[in-house]
Order: sequence, then C-alpha cells, then structure tokens
Amino acid sequence: MYNGLVIAQLQLGSAVLGLVVAGCSAANVSTTDAGTDRPTGRDLGVDVGDVPVSPWQVEFGDGVTKLWAVWGSGPHDIYAVGQNGTAAAILHSTGDGKWLAQSTGVNGTLYAVWGSGASDVYTGGFGNILLHSTGDGTWTPETIPNLGILHIWGSSASDVYLAYTGSMGNVYHSTGNGTWSAETIGGASSEIGGVWGTSATNVYFAGGTGTNDDLPYIVHGPNTPTAETIPPPPDMYLRSLFPLWGSGRDDIYAVGNANQILHSTGAGAWTLQTSPPGSALGADFGDVWGSGPNDVYVVGDQSGVAHSTGDGVWTIDPDPDLHNQPLGIWGSGPNDVYVVGNTIVHKTR
Repeated sequence: MYNGLVIAQLQLGSAVLGLVVAGCSAANVSTTDAGTDRPTGRDLGVDVGDVPVSPWQVEFGDGVTKLWAVWGSGPHDIYAVGQNGTAAAILHSTGDGKWLAQSTGVNGTLYAVWGSGASDVYTGGFGNILLHSTGDGTWTPETIPNLGILHIWGSSASDVYLAYTGSMGNVYHSTGNGTWSAETIGGASSEIGGVWGTSATNVYFAGGTGTNDDLPYIVHGPNTPTAETIPPPPDMYLRSLFPLWGSGRDDIYAVGNANQILHSTGAGAWTLQTSPPGSALGADFGDVWGSGPNDVYVVGDQSGVAHSTGDGVWTIDPDPDLHNQPLGIWGSGPNDVYVVGNTIVHKTR
C-alpha cells in the first residue's frame, strides 16, 4: 500500500552492502542478518554479529504523510493524525504493525488527537477542524469557532477541553454533547496551547505570556485558575510551552520551545531540568509521555527522542533517528511506545 520505502541493510558478516527497494508496506518487510539469523524487519539499529536488534521498528512511512500526534485507547486501538498533501490525515492501527487511512473529508492539518475511550475519540487542527468518532472509522465534524486547535484532553467523555493558538487566555470546553463554549483560564495576554490533568478538578493549562507569548506560563485550575511559579528563562530564546503529561498529581512535566523541560511535584512551583546532551540548540520539544514516574520520554523534530528515569537526567535515544523528525509520542506501556513524525516507529521491548 505504501510504496517506495528504501531499506538499507548492512551485512558485515558476509561483506555485503545492498539496498533493497520494497514495493510494499513497511509492515511487511522482513530480512535476516548474515550472522545469527535474527529477524531485522524494520529495525532502526544495525544488527550484525552480537549487536542486539533495536527495540524500535518502523511501521509506516510513505514520504508524503506528516504526522503530528498519536493516541490510543489501548494497545490494539491507536490513532496517528496529521496531513497528507492538503488533506487531513488519520491513520489507525490495531497494534499489528499495519496502519490504515480513515477518511476525514476535510483539508488541513490535524495537530491533536485524544479520546475518553475506544468509542469516543476527537481530533482537531487549524482551519476550524474538529472531528469526532465513535470508533467505527467514521468522523463527524463538530461546530466550533475558527480555532487553530493545538491540543485536546479531557478527564472523561463529559469533560473535554480544546487548547488553541491565539487563545488570549481562553480554552473551549464541552460536556460531550457536541456543544463547545469558551472558558477564561489565563490572562488576556496569554496563549493556552496545552492541557492535561488527573481529574475534572485538577487540570493544568500551559502556554506562553508576555510579548509574543515568549515566557512560559502554566495555570492550575479549572476552578479558581491560578498561575504557577516558573523559574525565569536562562536565555533569550522563545520559551512558550506546549503539552503537559504526568504520572500522577505529584509528578508533572511540561515541554516547549528552546528544549525546555519543566517539572512539578504539584505544589505550585516548577523546576527547569537540564536538556539532554546533544539536543539541538534553540530547538523545541513538542510532546511528552511516560509509562510511569521512572519511564518518561520527550520528543522534538530537531533533537529526536530523549528519555529519563525520572531523576531529572535526560539522554537522547540514538535509535529513532532524526529522519523521522519526531513530533508526537504515546504508548500503552514501557514496551509499547509509538513515535510519529515523517514515519511511525514502534518500540516493542
């Protein structure tokens, strides 16, 4: 289905260097090494002799589709969204390594996807695009103002938020009935670009404030929204924030411009963690996700994928290389992690 994938196979054991052009889906490609007969498949590492096979496998890449976000209700129900040419793109997988396109009927770019479960899924983007599905592959537009949606999150099917560009401190909220209304969360000079929480009464909103929204900004709400304490930026780079994620109410991360990674224990103050060595200077981290407090990832299209065990130290994972230009990450557990960008890569162990 997805033609033109070029796979380079290095076989040092027999001193053979070859290029195999596969005229089929990347999910169906399989090779073996020249040494100990290990399956390499869509391996991102070099499997030679005693070198272990990479845990990251490429599952999709057609050279056209660019994916910005990924989410799933579980290991057998995963969505990746973005654009294919001018058309909004939605891909779905049952966790078998194959990705099928679902029709959107709209043009534009989808930047966000989230659901309360398999039968209640939202995706949205720029150009007044907000689509809803009950999980049957059919997507229905919902009526919203002309918003540039950046993020979607909810505590349940009856408590869903939209964060969007140019928001002037507002978000949109729905009780799941298809009607959306504006709620003021931040200051009039702020932009709210990310939302995440542990419950309906414990929600964090992140973005930027100041001139050109260049200062990091986090509000804790939604009842009596209160700005959190954030350390002053260490440089003159733009410091807006994007997504948030946490393993619980006392372990929360926010990421954004200039490779910043902020952490909070839920007490109202945030600390700036040191960016991983090797991350691109002045680049952005566009998403954060973890399977728990000791297994956390951040991704950025120029810096790649970085990992921490929760001790504040971050290292770049060399396997999902920058040709993927990673933009979004989600997983159902430590050995089931998806990273999307120019391709979809899947960590299976």
